[in-house]
Amino acid sequence: MQKTQASNTTQNSFTKKKNSRLFYYVLVIVLILALGFILGWYVDFSEKKARIVRQYKKTLIEKSEEQKLMAPLKDTMIMPFINPIAFLYPQTNLCFDELENFKPKVQNYIAKAITDKSIDIVSVYFRDLTNGFWFGINEREKFSPASLNKVPVLIAVLKKAETNPSLLKEKIQYLGSETENRLKQKPWVSMPRTKLKQLKYYTVEELLDYMIIHSDNDATLLLLDRITDEYMRLVKKDLGFIDATDLASESNYISVKAYSTFLRVLYNASYLNKKYSNLALEILSESDYPFGIRAAIPDEIQISHKYGERDHITEADEVQIRQLHHVAIVYYAGKPFLLNIMTKGSNREKLQKVIKDIAEIVYQEVDTQVKQMPTCALERDKEKE
Repeated sequence: MQKTQASNTTQNSFTKKKNSRLFYYVLVIVLILALGFILGWYVDFSEKKARIVRQYKKTLIEKSEEQKLMAPLKDTMIMPFINPIAFLYPQTNLCFDELENFKPKVQNYIAKAITDKSIDIVSVYFRDLTNGFWFGINEREKFSPASLNKVPVLIAVLKKAETNPSLLKEKIQYLGSETENRLKQKPWVSMPRTKLKQLKYYTVEELLDYMIIHSDNDATLLLLDRITDEYMRLVKKDLGFIDATDLASESNYISVKAYSTFLRVLYNASYLNKKYSNLALEILSESDYPFGIRAAIPDEIQISHKYGERDHITEADEVQIRQLHHVAIVYYAGKPFLLNIMTKGSNREKLQKVIKDIAEIVYQEVDTQVKQMPTCALERDKEKE
């Protein structure tokens, strides 16, 4: 009896131990499964979180890139005279189709004008500002730029204003007779009567307007005094003119092709910042010279332009050679272009007519061809909408 009880006790103890071990095994398995589930959930959650973070960062980057892309487009909306993005952003309202070369038509006209003795020498430089297509006629012939020199002066003053914005508000007094005496020693300029009033103070910004809009020589000399000849030469060297002689020098000659640099850096905003590039072209758009290229382009089409004129006087006080030049950016819708024309002859009216006639040929060709380009027509339709 005692043996049986002992045996039962031993068996019960063994069963309890077995059940206890089984319980622990089951508990360990459950814990392992639970831990595995938790780890799996955590890993999955971490991956989802990482994907969300990556997507968020990607969205931010894409948004940032989009803002970068759109920023120049917004600039062109508020700065209509420049387009530094023509080649990078074809979504702008520009027509990139290439024009057929119409150089022979211009050459034929020039040959006839020379035969008729309307002109002695003429140079032409045309450039499509949407795709870089260009042609030149006698484009390396050098001329005295005369008042065309006022454009690099404009660029130099605005370049200095980039580091000293208060410069444009500085006031300079016009002393009158002093400046007039200096002008008489400058054979490189024509002598339009100044619009400045003696002893009056003008801001630098006002003098820029007088210099460009009215081609006022006194305003030019006051500005040159303010920025110095040394700084003027530095700017010209920056723009690639190695032989950057004094602008007032009679030996400072330039070709239509080389001169195009000044207008192109303004249009592309590649030398001055966008604000001052646009300001320069805005001032040039207000030039009060109604002849030449301006007379050939419909009034509703805006142009930024400057003319230059110089007379070579003989000892008998007679005009031996007269030079007349006109340069412009023509803002034809969807197909803006640059046109530089420089001439030599003996009659101002005939030179004006030749420049006007060449500009008319150019405008008619651009207008006719653009209207026949399907993609350009599409851009015009968008503008009308």
